[in-house]
Amino acid sequence: MITRDRKEYIDNCHSWETNDPESQEWRDDLNAEEQAYVDAEDRRYACGVLRLCEAIQAADRRLAEA
Repeated sequence: MITRDRKEYIDNCHSWETNDPESQEWRDDLNAEEQAYVDAEDRRYACGVLRLCEAIQAADRRLAEA
């Protein structure tokens, strides 16, 4: 089980992560359970970005039709 402190640490690292490999080094120290949690968070983030892009495209279409 991931402790509350460890989950908070992982959430903070995930929030501040960039494309810079140095900002992703924290991932190297994850155990299997933590990696599964991060994988789920990565999928949730990707789905959110996709929904945002779809909403922007829909708004652009509405503006173009107006």
